[in-house]
Amino acid sequence: MPSKITYDVLEAQQYCRLKAHRRLRGDIGTKSDFEKIVLDTHQEIRAKAVTKIRRQHGEDELETGVQLSVAVLRRGTPFILNGRIEDDRHSIQFDGLKKVDGHSILGDFHYEPVMFSQAPRARKSERQLLAMFAICCRVFKGRFPLVVSSTSDAIAP
Repeated sequence: MPSKITYDVLEAQQYCRLKAHRRLRGDIGTKSDFEKIVLDTHQEIRAKAVTKIRRQHGEDELETGVQLSVAVLRRGTPFILNGRIEDDRHSIQFDGLKKVDGHSILGDFHYEPVMFSQAPRARKSERQLLAMFAICCRVFKGRFPLVVSSTSDAIAP
C-alpha cells in the first residue's frame, strides 16, 4: 500500500524525483549535515515569521493547527497557521493560508498558501511547491488562487 503524499514528498520532488519516490515509499534515509542545517534554518525562519504574523493579526484573526475542511475555511479566518489536509492519500501541513478576496465555494473569498522562506524572493522551486500546495487546496476552495504568496521572514503583500 503506498504511503501518503506529504510536505516532504512534495519538497523532495522539486530537487530529485528518486528521493520523492523513496519518501513516498516511506524510506527516510539518513539526513546529511547540510540537510540538518537547512532544517534548523527553516525552523528559525518559521519562528520569526509566526511571531510577526501573531503581531499583525489578533488572536481572533488567527487559527493555528487546524484540520482543514470546508466548514473550517468557511469561518473566514484571515490567517491560518499550520493548517493540515489529512485524508487517505494526503497528509500535508501548510506553513500558512492567507484569506484573500475572490469568489469561491467558501463565499466572496478564498485562501492562498503561504510558505516561509529565508530568501528575499521566492525561488523557482518554492514557487512550484506553492503551486502544488494550491492544487492540494483546490478541493476545499473550489478554485485555484490566481497568485501564490511567499514569505521572507514575514508576510509578503
